Amino acid sequence: MLAQKTDGTLWGWGSGSYGQVGNGEFSGSLTPFQVTTDTWKDFAAGSLRSYGIKTDGTLWAWGRNQEGQLGDGTFENRNVPTQIGTDNNWDRIYAGGNTTTVGVKSDGSVWVWGTNDFGQFGNGTLNQGSTVPLQNNALCTLSISDVDNPELNVTFWPNPVTDAAYLKWSVDYSIDQWRLYDLRGQLLLEEKVPTNSFETKISMEHLPQGIYMLTLWSNNEYISYFKVVKK
Repeated sequence: MLAQKTDGTLWGWGSGSYGQVGNGEFSGSLTPFQVTTDTWKDFAAGSLRSYGIKTDGTLWAWGRNQEGQLGDGTFENRNVPTQIGTDNNWDRIYAGGNTTTVGVKSDGSVWVWGTNDFGQFGNGTLNQGSTVPLQNNALCTLSISDVDNPELNVTFWPNPVTDAAYLKWSVDYSIDQWRLYDLRGQLLLEEKVPTNSFETKISMEHLPQGIYMLTLWSNNEYISYFKVVKK
């Protein structure tokens, strides 16, 4: 188990046979144990493994590593947080499945590592796992189609977003609602668009940096989406 206090510190407890508690031992803890004295901005508890991103943007992992799922280039289990590479622009971490991991950097790029026996990497390969993070260039890269949708005459700008973004569409098309999701699929924001409006503002200043999905709706029917980068 992992949990974070309001002061940003990270705590682990429970089973620790593979070092996933992060207490320097291959045994569990019956009470919360502070994982280093640092502060963290994101964390994930996977199957017998743990990950955290410190507030300086560095990525750390510990626990079971028999398939390279920690991402440190080895197959060794770790009982203390071990830094993954040297980059300091990590933003989000997801411990998906048993042995596959996904990380997102602050520039919106998506990175994958661990096993790929069912194509979890999403890069067109199969059974080609990795013990270090690999960038998936097919995901979350911005192009002109992410900003404009000529078929629906919808424009979204600016992208990346700093504080607020705007949607504008033609008078012959009806959009009556938008919804904003994070990469976990959690609904964060939604808003009804006033009747006979053809432009709306989306305030994102309170959201952290990362990738979001903006979906557009008409009469409760999904019609389109945009990938949104918050910087």
